[in-house]
Amino acid sequence: MTDQIVLTDKKNVRQAHIIPDFYLRKFASNGKLFVYVRDKAVRTVIVKPGRRVKECRERDYFEYPIDSNWWANKIEDWLSAIEDRASTVYEAIQKNDPLGQEEATTWATFVASLFLRTRKIRLHSVHLPYQR
Repeated sequence: MTDQIVLTDKKNVRQAHIIPDFYLRKFASNGKLFVYVRDKAVRTVIVKPGRRVKECRERDYFEYPIDSNWWANKIEDWLSAIEDRASTVYEAIQKNDPLGQEEATTWATFVASLFLRTRKIRLHSVHLPYQR
């Protein structure tokens, strides 16, 4: 396989959210998200309903080669599925409603996935041998 991303019938995600979109929206106040970056002035980003938040994302963050094989968005798709399920549980958590076993498992999986979104984990995994 060459060192290229293989496109399928589904468009590959290029701008991956390191922090999930639904979660970022919870930090917005009156449609504004305050962005803090070390050694830079605080700036405000408008969060529009129905549109993706354009912060906390990076090009090809989860798409990287291992032994010259690209993941073709498998990691992004996996995290997206976790986020979709967690977003339905989030409202119950905000209301302090009791969670059933499946909901608790869904939320625990989401929280655990947040630890996989760091550069340390990403850079370390590049050095692991590719396994099928």
